[in-house]
Amino acid sequence: MDSGSESSTAVGSAPIEVAIASKESVTEYVKNAGLALLGATNHAAQLEMVLEDSDAVVKFITDPQTHVLVVDRTVHRDQSGDADTGDESETAVVVFTVRNDVLYRTDKSTSIVFMKRGGIVEADKSIPDQLRVIV
Repeated sequence: MDSGSESSTAVGSAPIEVAIASKESVTEYVKNAGLALLGATNHAAQLEMVLEDSDAVVKFITDPQTHVLVVDRTVHRDQSGDADTGDESETAVVVFTVRNDVLYRTDKSTSIVFMKRGGIVEADKSIPDQLRVIV
């Protein structure tokens, strides 16, 4: 008689392999959504560089424990003026950061949070269908 302590496996049941989305396709989606939602279309090259250099994107795509990808845009305003001539000029420096955790920040920044609906981002499904976006 079978004691029930033995585990049985079904014949022919192999683990299901899912194709993971490429970093390039997710980066392109995040860049396009980020530029549109943040209104920073003139900073596209800077955002693209930060996304390509970040390991957070790969971790977000492949790690089931990582649920979010956060893109921050912080604007630092530098007011420099010449007291003698009265000329004042204001320059704005935009800094993008990418990370995998949601933090409360006191500086003036705007964040977009991309949340996965599943464990990983799959290649055979459209990226917008797999992510939720919160601004």
